[in-house]
Amino acid sequence: MISKVELVKIIESNCQDLRRNGDTKTTTFTSVYKSLMPSQQHKLEELCGTHFQKFLEDGSIISLALAYSEAEILAIDQGKKKWEIYAEAYNKLNNELKILSEKVAIATQGIPILPTIDGIVGKISHVQEYFPMTISHRLIGEFAGMGWRGKNNLIIHPKFSCAFRFVSVLTPLNFPSDPLLDQTCEDCTACFNICSFLKKQSKLNDYRENCRKYIRHLDLSADVCGKCIKACYFTSKFNESFQLTTR
Repeated sequence: MISKVELVKIIESNCQDLRRNGDTKTTTFTSVYKSLMPSQQHKLEELCGTHFQKFLEDGSIISLALAYSEAEILAIDQGKKKWEIYAEAYNKLNNELKILSEKVAIATQGIPILPTIDGIVGKISHVQEYFPMTISHRLIGEFAGMGWRGKNNLIIHPKFSCAFRFVSVLTPLNFPSDPLLDQTCEDCTACFNICSFLKKQSKLNDYRENCRKYIRHLDLSADVCGKCIKACYFTSKFNESFQLTTR
């Protein structure tokens, strides 16, 4: 049986090979399952199949993160040609995370939950249609202590800001859980200052639908915007604590 220390070493070795920052945290299967919306609970049950009860009793969920480079974040909102650098990085990170999750799943007798579905923005008529299609990697990361929930509804990592992507692995192994991160954005408004949808979210029916329409308008090679991510990394009150690779 693989230990938590050995698991961390696998992630660190892969991050070195990829020349990316990364992180891994673990939480209990039960805590995440109980907090998911019913449609996502059902999807989790389907993934576990006949082993669902075993996961529910003893299992863990591994949260894996790979971060963007500073150069990839700098390209955001710099005209479509440069913005594509970020969109291409999004697709590349998804592929790298897929491969990493499969390696970790083999090492932990687990089941990978693939990266968030891409290419869906133009295929649905409202953002609410998206949520039953996936399982929230953000919720898993939050429960695993990967970061805190930001005002932009992304997870803020203490080193990477929200400039990273998630993937998760279900495992029947009982790993010790990492503690929740006791942190908030406090009075920081960096993401609100750059995005009117976030700033006015309390007045909108669902600001995420406004985001979906805006992302479709951008017509990049991935379903991304990233403006609030760039603002958080470079101009938030925590920016001196954040550090991405510069490549």
